[in-house]
Amino acid sequence: MPHHKQTAVHLAIAIFLVTRTSAAFDVHDNRNGFIINVPDGFKRVQLEGLPPDILHVFADGDVNDEQPDIMLFIERMGGVIGREPLNPDQMPPGFTGSLFKAKWKSFEVDGFEVPESSGGKDFITFNVQIPIKPNAIQLKVFGPAEKSQELRQVVDAALADFDGETNWTPALSNSPNYAKILLATAVAIILIGIVAFYFVSRRYQRGAVLGVAVVIYLSGTMIREPEMREMMMLQGSLKMLGFIGIVLGIVDLVRRRNEKRPPRTTKDNDEK
Repeated sequence: MPHHKQTAVHLAIAIFLVTRTSAAFDVHDNRNGFIINVPDGFKRVQLEGLPPDILHVFADGDVNDEQPDIMLFIERMGGVIGREPLNPDQMPPGFTGSLFKAKWKSFEVDGFEVPESSGGKDFITFNVQIPIKPNAIQLKVFGPAEKSQELRQVVDAALADFDGETNWTPALSNSPNYAKILLATAVAIILIGIVAFYFVSRRYQRGAVLGVAVVIYLSGTMIREPEMREMMMLQGSLKMLGFIGIVLGIVDLVRRRNEKRPPRTTKDNDEK
């Protein structure tokens, strides 16, 4: 869900207590688990009356003059966010902006722009949600509407130099249907494996299915802490296939043992 408690215009007209640094610099926020290299030209500022979730504020320009400046806000969200994309139904009532996608590391992340007006002037805020833990971060870039292209460039620059441990698992594709493709692949691996177990039981000696299944299961357990969704899929598929194979192997052992027992004769029954 978007995190838009207070409009950027209201944030920008709060009382300024300015502290400046003139050159680009890194911000190491160990408490919230991220590092950002602030884009060139931005200076750190402090504002009174901001919500506690606003962690850092930067401005490109002289905040003491009457010219509207480009502002960069770093806001803490309440917990992690999932991979489900934003849609217009999730936006606040009366939302007149638009959604967009941005790139952070190997991920395609959600953003939304909010047009606003104050004092007869038009402004716009670009908001981008970054999936880090323990709390996601929302970058908010605010400025005059006529500088929308420049504002978007600030968004991209800030994302390029933002680092933190994500709760998302990297994948080779960001397609919304990619999860279904991985699931279908996992199902295919398991089904093909079951068919292979059948042919092994028919062509090889007793215990072959069980031995192969154990090897497959152990192969799955050897993939420790997979960092890619594809490896997670492979790990789960191998372990599931191995478990199924172990069950089938035990059944195969029992079946073949019963097949090798000689049938009881009438003499054996009489002796009993």
